This record gives sequence, structure tokens and C-alpha cells, in this order.
Amino acid sequence: MKQIAPALCGLSLLLALTGCGGQQTAATRADAAGGTRTVESVLDERTAAAAPDAPVTDTPATDAPAADVPAPAPVTPRSPDEVDVDLTVLNSTMVYAEVYNIMMSPEDYIGKVIKMSGLFYPGTDQEQTQFYPACLIQDATACCAQGIEFLLPGASYPEDYPAIGSPITVSGTFATYEEDGVLYCHLINAALV
Repeated sequence: MKQIAPALCGLSLLLALTGCGGQQTAATRADAAGGTRTVESVLDERTAAAAPDAPVTDTPATDAPAADVPAPAPVTPRSPDEVDVDLTVLNSTMVYAEVYNIMMSPEDYIGKVIKMSGLFYPGTDQEQTQFYPACLIQDATACCAQGIEFLLPGASYPEDYPAIGSPITVSGTFATYEEDGVLYCHLINAALV
């Protein structure tokens, strides 16, 4: 009996150590599979070659649907005041988890009004002709971020947007769109609260 306890303890430790090795993050798996990507990875890609004085617009471009990406569902914009998912009342861990869920299962949130707080971060496409504003939310340890793009109707950048890195609260109707064969998420008819 005395030999079984150390053996079980050693086996448990071995399983715990090998279970953590070589894991990919969900975002890495989704990127590799061609699925929905995080806003952070998209913004990082889009801003990699961005010039600070490039002209930008605030409406995403769309291309013909690719065979392996479902066509975006039509969404009727609703008032930003009719909040269905209020991320501002959740703690930082729960907010990060819910935004992760939104990115991984966007079809569950289409047409819902989402309200969130985070940091303003703009991005552009590689040609620097499209503007992609986003509200980024960091996790509890501030090491990782998830976020959602948003569109302010009739707004132009930089005049109508906050300074980069500013804390913001935004509310808008969740929708998806396709660009270059990839499905993206954003808030339409959004308002800074």
C-alpha cells in the first residue's frame, strides 16, 4: 500500500506534465484551419505595413464569398441602447472569455447588441485604404487581448475617433462580413458610450 501512493502521485505528475506539452492556442488552431481569427491577429497583420499618413475609410471591403467560408448573415442594425450582451458588467476574466466565445462562435451572436469596454486600437488593410477600428479587451493578467471591430455611422478617422490606446465603451449590433475569403466580426451601427 505504501508503494501505491508514490506510484499514483508520480503517474499523476507525469500525466499533468505531458498534457500541457505542444498545445496550440484556440486562435492558432482557428488560423491554421482557416476559421474565424481573433481581431488582435487580424489587426496585427493589417497594421504591419501601415503608414501613419495613409488615407483610410471606415467601411470594410467585401469580396465574393469563398467556397469554404459561409456567406455573412444579413443583419438589421438596432439601436446601440438595446443591449443584449453587456460585457461592461463582467469581471476581466469573464469578459475575456465571452469575447473569445464571440470570436469562436460568431453565429450565436449575430443581430445581438453588444456593449463592451476596452482600449481603442485602429488598423488598416495592407493597401492602407480601409480603416478597422476595434475595442480591445485584455485578460486579467494584461498579457493577451481579444477585441471586436466597430463601425461608427458617418464617422471619419481620426477626427471622430478617440486617441489610440484610449479607454472606450462601445455598443453596437454584432454582424459578420467576408473579406479576401475570411469571415470577420464587427459591431455595426455602433456608438461610443
